[in-house]
Amino acid sequence: MQSRSATILFGNQLRTMLSIIKNIKNSNIGDLNRVLDKFVGDSNNIKAYLFNVAIAMLLTEMGYKDVRMNRIYQSNAGKKRECDIVIKDELKHYLIVFELKAYTTSRIKLGATEDEKNSVKKFFLSTTKAVSDCEGKQMSIVPVFISMSGFEDDAIEYMDKFESKKASKFMEGLNITFPRKIHYDKNELLKAAASSGKHKWFKKMINQFF
Repeated sequence: MQSRSATILFGNQLRTMLSIIKNIKNSNIGDLNRVLDKFVGDSNNIKAYLFNVAIAMLLTEMGYKDVRMNRIYQSNAGKKRECDIVIKDELKHYLIVFELKAYTTSRIKLGATEDEKNSVKKFFLSTTKAVSDCEGKQMSIVPVFISMSGFEDDAIEYMDKFESKKASKFMEGLNITFPRKIHYDKNELLKAAASSGKHKWFKKMINQFF
């Protein structure tokens, strides 16, 4: 079942992608790449797009009602930041904001500043600030970084400290099965997705294409 907001955003393109993912057991990697190339473009975009849609679909299957993709937020300082996926719960006053990296060639770095591209600091400082400025202080922001290539050691240390200070108690109180932490590598993601005994399509797709 696909989210309404994602359908509005991607239209027939999203329905095609979800159909491909749902029927992955009948597709080999060559067929899938050819179809994705028709709709998305170069191979890097194909992989990122497939991964993002799969995560959105996984979250929807887990019961989240408001799953939004590719949302742009602007901070009070004028910095625009894009969030790959945002889950919003108006009643409980929280947002779970996801940063997703599908590539597997290098681990995600901590970053020297909050403006450094593809860094943990950019997401946890600059992006979450933009979201908070737009949504208001009444909404609790939970940042979750998922990287198929993993993270450098200092990046993990930084996120673990962030979680212990700002996120762990709040996430425990949400009574959800995923996410239960604020950073996941490939193995951690697969373990989390498999914990319910469902979502076998997701595990197969991740193992085959990432």
